Amino acid sequence: MTEVQPPLRILIVEDVPTDAELIFEQLARGGRRLDWSRVDTEPGFRAALDPGLDVILSDCNLPGFSASRALEILHDSGLDVPLIIVSGTIGEEAATELMRAGAADYVSKDKPSRLGMAISRAMAEAESRRDRARSIDDLRRVEARFRALFESKVIGIVVADHAGRVLEANSYFLTMVGRSLADLPLDLVEMTPDEFRAKDQEVLAELDLKGRATPWEKEFINGDGRRIPILMGGAKLQDGSLVCFIVDLTPMKAVQANLEHAKSQLEDAIHQLKQTQDKVIAEERLHALGQMSAGIAHDFNNYLSPIIGLSELILTRPQLIHESEKVLKYLRAIHQAGLDAALVVKRLREYYQPADADDDAEVVDLKQVVEQTIELTQSRWGDQSMSTDVKYRIATNLQEASVAGRASELRQMLVNLIFNALDAMPDGGEIGLTIESDANRPGFVNLEVKDTGTGMTPEVRKRCLEPFFTTKGAAGTGLGLATSYGIVKRHHGEIQIESEPGQGTRIIVALPLAQTRLLSPRPNGAHKGVALHILVIDDEQSVRDVIAEYLTADGHIVDLASGPSVGLRKVNAGQYDLIITDRAMPEMNGDQLALRAKRIAPHVPILMLTGYGDLMIARGEHPDGVDAVLSKPTTVGELRAAIAKVTAPRRPSSVLQTPPARAVLKNGGSSHEEPPPAGSDHGAAVRATRGGLPPASD
Repeated sequence: MTEVQPPLRILIVEDVPTDAELIFEQLARGGRRLDWSRVDTEPGFRAALDPGLDVILSDCNLPGFSASRALEILHDSGLDVPLIIVSGTIGEEAATELMRAGAADYVSKDKPSRLGMAISRAMAEAESRRDRARSIDDLRRVEARFRALFESKVIGIVVADHAGRVLEANSYFLTMVGRSLADLPLDLVEMTPDEFRAKDQEVLAELDLKGRATPWEKEFINGDGRRIPILMGGAKLQDGSLVCFIVDLTPMKAVQANLEHAKSQLEDAIHQLKQTQDKVIAEERLHALGQMSAGIAHDFNNYLSPIIGLSELILTRPQLIHESEKVLKYLRAIHQAGLDAALVVKRLREYYQPADADDDAEVVDLKQVVEQTIELTQSRWGDQSMSTDVKYRIATNLQEASVAGRASELRQMLVNLIFNALDAMPDGGEIGLTIESDANRPGFVNLEVKDTGTGMTPEVRKRCLEPFFTTKGAAGTGLGLATSYGIVKRHHGEIQIESEPGQGTRIIVALPLAQTRLLSPRPNGAHKGVALHILVIDDEQSVRDVIAEYLTADGHIVDLASGPSVGLRKVNAGQYDLIITDRAMPEMNGDQLALRAKRIAPHVPILMLTGYGDLMIARGEHPDGVDAVLSKPTTVGELRAAIAKVTAPRRPSSVLQTPPARAVLKNGGSSHEEPPPAGSDHGAAVRATRGGLPPASD
């Protein structure tokens, strides 16, 4: 079907109607539809100017008006509409002057056949000018964004020459390394400990070859001689200088592994979607996946806020160690935020397998959710505001209420609402949190969040639940309220927003009360069970150490292996009641290791503990030789339940029949590949435990 072109919109400046009709007839022969009008006075010309015009055709001299005056008015209006002189009396010299003044072309009335070609060329030139203007605007926006990033307080940015001398640096970097602008230029080599310099040379070679370098971890020595762990990436600019992006890893080490796993799982989800869906469904889901990616980043930022904020408070205020109640309160909030962040990744499996209506449903104490969320967000509204003149107050009026759903999602929703309220009160204010029964609807409870902030206009209030709509500019994602709205809908609730400019905002979330008889009680974690001799194989030392601490606290004897080859040697040399292994490891993966271990010890159960656990379970993956799969990060209760599941039909090995005095972590909790020397005290302690362990108590 031929596409119908829109009509050509023309304004003709001509005092002779018949001449205007002749112009129209000439252009109409080209087959293009025309939408034209004629004026012959300055007021009429001003009134007819419109951004929608394609071209203006003007006679040179009219009674009381002229083409030169028309050009002046057109220029002052700011419209980029080409004006072509169409005259039978003007000379070449006058025509040239008018074109210098801005006319797009000149066509003599006795050569009307040129008019169509002149209009096409003038319109093409105008479009080219508009394209150039748009390109310049885009370039300015990109430059402004880079400048905003350079001046931000979230990442270190330096510009260095090829020798490693820092020529420019932002305040984030200078503060991190304890320097000032007066110290520039700085020598990156002198700031780097000796053991990292060889890696830096490799990166420089990669920059020369590829123009960019894969981010790598290293350390800097700050002005006080203290080592600072950082993540650094770089790229080579056209002038040969280097731009480096630097992140201080000191407050992030604890969550780095989880974020990397989340990234890997997200990439795996995208790959699986492309393989399993037809074209239409794939396009729909890829669109949704893009929104989900932004949502995950938004959610992780919310969860990282209390983790980084509260841990930073403890690290920067060592005297807090003596305030045990406050430290325990902070640690509970950090632990809860970490658990909620892990659940964000688990929700990815909904892209593979629809959840049942009551999947993960539980009876949620709404009052407890609000109290936990207040603790989670305290680093934003409470402790950090002590260093500024901005003061916030949280006022609560909380009735007891239970709803059906997921506590982590309700906390996530409330974090979003509280952070939005704080953003709306840049000069401080009060947030009111209320839980009360819905007087108009029995069986519903209202959760209200009220602030004394700037409020919303009717237009903003109408659009505030739309994904990616934000009034915060580059500082906002437009996902907070949209995500909260989705959570409320998944909990069969409703959300109501009342707001006026300058009068603050009141958000009321109505949720159905829980029908407890319809919900199954959730397990509270397995008992510790009998003591076992367990081998833990993982190439990440931090993971090995945490799992070992879990197990030894339950009274188990634990051997550690830093990789598959070390683990297989230990399986071949010893007797174990259980093997716990990672999946993604160097040398060979966990699937291959499980098969080889089963050939050596066919009766020893194998538990795979991996960051891919939720996706494997959702896709029904069950590697040969693996008895059960458990997802990282795991809690003590989840680990106990998995161990009980895989070892229930089996009897502990003979090495654990005689109770020893206490449990000892083999190799001192480290990932050494060989046991301690036989003559050491530590080795004697380990040998003393070989007689077995008593059953662990709850």
